[in-house]
Amino acid sequence: MDFKTFREHAYLIYDRIQDKKDKLEEIRERARRCTATWDSPPVKSRGSRVEVLSCEAVELEEQIAQLQKYAADIWGILRQLEDPRHQILVENRYVYGKSWKEVAFKLRRTSDYVKGKLHSQALQELETILDKSA
Repeated sequence: MDFKTFREHAYLIYDRIQDKKDKLEEIRERARRCTATWDSPPVKSRGSRVEVLSCEAVELEEQIAQLQKYAADIWGILRQLEDPRHQILVENRYVYGKSWKEVAFKLRRTSDYVKGKLHSQALQELETILDKSA
């Protein structure tokens, strides 16, 4: 995986997980309105609304689990960064999408330093790690 791919995946993964969790909660709420309790077995009629909702819920849970595994891979890569400042920079900028100003504030450095020298160092270290894992 190259840095560009890593950045795109890291930035989107948590939004995708949250979107799917929100959709899952919506499905569960719709299913609760169809049955007395969510835990009760679905009605045994062919193609019932509860059956369809249950299938959608199971599918979403599987997708969430898959995305969470991928997120764990991203965190594994971030933990390999030796300099904690690089970890903070990459995590906050590329995973959480924070501005350079916010990252600089967190690191107690100027925006110019963080965006320039520290960012360059962090990218070099990250690209080395990504090249080794390829």
